[in-house]
Amino acid sequence: MKFLIRLVILFGVLAGTAAWFLSNGALTGSGILQGIGLAAIILVGVIVLGVAWFCFKIYRMVKGAMAGGGGMVARVRLVTAEGDDEGAHANETAALVSHFEALGFQRAGRFRIDELQGLILDALVKPDEEMAAAIYDHPNFPAFYDVTAIDHEGNCFTITTSPLSHADNVPNGSEVKIALGLPVQEAVRRMRAERPEGNWQVLEHDSIVAAIEDAYARSMDHQIRRGTIGHSYVRQIAALSNPKAELTDDMIESAIKQHEAGLRALIDEACIANFLKTHSLPAAEWERARDHVVVVHDRMEITEIKSLIDAHMPDGQEAKLPREPLPPQEMFLKYLEKYRLMGKFKYLGAVESPVPARLFRGPD
Repeated sequence: MKFLIRLVILFGVLAGTAAWFLSNGALTGSGILQGIGLAAIILVGVIVLGVAWFCFKIYRMVKGAMAGGGGMVARVRLVTAEGDDEGAHANETAALVSHFEALGFQRAGRFRIDELQGLILDALVKPDEEMAAAIYDHPNFPAFYDVTAIDHEGNCFTITTSPLSHADNVPNGSEVKIALGLPVQEAVRRMRAERPEGNWQVLEHDSIVAAIEDAYARSMDHQIRRGTIGHSYVRQIAALSNPKAELTDDMIESAIKQHEAGLRALIDEACIANFLKTHSLPAAEWERARDHVVVVHDRMEITEIKSLIDAHMPDGQEAKLPREPLPPQEMFLKYLEKYRLMGKFKYLGAVESPVPARLFRGPD
């Protein structure tokens, strides 16, 4: 079960990341995360098939993709690729890079993303036209790319060759044009011709890494906040792995539920990351608190809040369930007051994304 959940999460994240990034340029690097999303979507297709019959070949494919990774995460970090990090499709990606350079794009770096099973990403920028490009190399999928522009509100306009993008993953204000197999020259021409007028950001060499990481973070927050995927998307992903796959409604619902559970499991990580980004906390204080952070968010069940309180009650005692259900954060605070636990939990701060939450430092 954990295996399937991981696959689904990966699919949602990557797919959502790509789709979100591509379509909701909350990232200052436009299409950069779409590629990552693409890889995830493909893995999702694999997951869907695994849910259907656990095909041995599919299992091996997914297992290989997951090798060295612990499942999906809410945040990623780009590491400069070393000389031996050529990727599985080095010749194909090198050709794509050359095509972009011939059109005036400048290389902005080659990176490895370990959290995404060692995905290799080539980033290019074109400051004079306020656009960027990203080329993705994952061992299990063909190379693909996208060309993107992002405005100062975080909205994105992207031309992508990813077959994993879906309209459901495109936030309001952003737009994605899916063009499978489109030559680089034609993609850039379409970007120039179809991109609407706007106040587009200029992406430079020194800002590309932060832009990509932020794009991934924003796309993941979007996926977590949405909390689910649609039937059509599951079918699309499954078809990529096996066009002849016949999925029943039960299979699709199973995949969706696993995906939802996987995204929900990322809420704490995303909330903590956003808290650190928006709050000034002395390094020494965070070092003392980091292993004891308690995140109380609006997606928690009553039983989860109760279990959290029970863990800090005197031996043999349990908190009583409220007569009427309360919002999770309100219920937690009432429990702290009722059972005199205020002194055991230090309030650190609150975040609104990906879901409203309060953070506390719990007992050591």
